[in-house]
Amino acid sequence: MSVLIDEVETTSWDVVSDMRLLHKKNIEEVFLTRFKKIKDDLFSFKAIINGRHHYYSDHTVRHTDLIFLLECGRQAETYIVHKHNNQPLDTHFILDNWTCQFTDGYNPEISLENKVIDIQVLTHNQHLAKDRLLKQDYLITFFLKERKIAQLELSVKYMKSESYLSIRKRARGCPLVYSDKCTFSHKDRVSPSTFPLGRGNVKNIALSKLIRVGNGAEADLLVDFENKSYFDHRQDHYPAMVLVEAGKQISHAIASREMSRNKYVLSSLNCQFNFYAEFEGVVKLTAMTLKKDDDKNNISVMVCFIQNKKTIATGEYKLMNLIEKITYDKHDQQHSY
Repeated sequence: MSVLIDEVETTSWDVVSDMRLLHKKNIEEVFLTRFKKIKDDLFSFKAIINGRHHYYSDHTVRHTDLIFLLECGRQAETYIVHKHNNQPLDTHFILDNWTCQFTDGYNPEISLENKVIDIQVLTHNQHLAKDRLLKQDYLITFFLKERKIAQLELSVKYMKSESYLSIRKRARGCPLVYSDKCTFSHKDRVSPSTFPLGRGNVKNIALSKLIRVGNGAEADLLVDFENKSYFDHRQDHYPAMVLVEAGKQISHAIASREMSRNKYVLSSLNCQFNFYAEFEGVVKLTAMTLKKDDDKNNISVMVCFIQNKKTIATGEYKLMNLIEKITYDKHDQQHSY
């Protein structure tokens, strides 16, 4: 990694100032601050979350937020596509899958508020049609004070706006519905005082009709369309980040049942996206425990997102119990040589 750091220092930083290149309209949802191109396939960014944020600082347990790092990686990918690959601003991004996890040995008990995150992005498996980008994969690494803390891999396809709209309308058989025309019922939302969901602010809760079933749980997706972290700009379907958050919340509901005394935080996720999550029709989440570490009380949960009897997405979430993590870290330190 020292070679990459040396290469970064030989070039100057550009200020990330054009929010359009990040697909953002609200400045409070922008976290990238600096950008460098190191090579044609290697880039570096700096990111920071300044002070308290209504969503990314909303935790029932103080910790390093993997969802925040995922969003920083998503913004970096978007910036590269427009700034470096010179793709039009109306290009549509079609996410296939992403995997994000903390580095082995990293204890995510600290908050990232007001801390500069260094991000390195390696692009690969690029597919082009003349000057048009069709597909690209990304390996994104996050550093805190030069220490590697997490890694994100994602695969994305890209489509011209007219092609995307034509395919979407033909597949739906009816006109698109947009988020700025959607409403939701506040009273149906699950209360975080009823179920531990990892978030304390009810405005960030994305579930309704949550029930526990066997060793799992079921719920319906229910999102506040006025929440700028979920819908910064107009969308024609539920974004991947919304599904990821809903899956995280139902995973917390399952994990909390395993221990009355716990400090579970998300440590890894692996998501596959098959179909668009449409605004019409219920998106149902079904979740079940895959694996529980009986010694350290860590847990893996599989979440399926179902709409119109189709599995539109799946996600495997791994949650770490910080109470147990801290205890084991102290034990290891006491017995190290």
